[in-house]
Amino acid sequence: MAEAEPEFVALMRRVRDGSEDASRQLIAQFEPHVLRVVRRRLNKQLRSKFDSMDFMQAVWASIFADRAKLATFDRAARLLAFLTTVASNMVIEEVRRRLRSEKYNLRHEYPLESAAEYSAWNTNSMMPTPSQFAVAKETWENLLQRQPKPYQRILELRRMGHTNVEIAERLGINEKTIRRVLQKLSEKSRYGLG
Repeated sequence: MAEAEPEFVALMRRVRDGSEDASRQLIAQFEPHVLRVVRRRLNKQLRSKFDSMDFMQAVWASIFADRAKLATFDRAARLLAFLTTVASNMVIEEVRRRLRSEKYNLRHEYPLESAAEYSAWNTNSMMPTPSQFAVAKETWENLLQRQPKPYQRILELRRMGHTNVEIAERLGINEKTIRRVLQKLSEKSRYGLG
């Protein structure tokens, strides 16, 4: 069994007691190793999503959360092994979360450029052409003209975005009547009886 390292033990006691200088010294000594571990473990797909420094800060935050535990390390090699395990586990856990769960699945993500192209294409394909707009307007006007005045008012209010309840209140009739009228008109137009 290897002997304790007196200088290292003294450093860890100072860290445990809250010395900022000792904490900085500890971080400076082990930071390059922790960073290497994080970078090796971080999946290539996730490298664009995370900064290695974020993982490293999380490792140090978890270490400093329990300063009393730091005093139990009597050799640098033991602390190094512990830091390696903590860093590896943090990265592996995030990789699993991002690659294996549906919520954060990277296969469902696309670069912004692709999203903008898709959005532009999709939006343009959904917009009515001028001739489609003219046909829809003419169809609407024909439907409206063939209806009795009370039905016309219901249709106009519905087209403006009012709910059945709002239309009923405005016209002073029962909301069920509005639903029946709209259903009746829908069935007529579906079967070409309008």
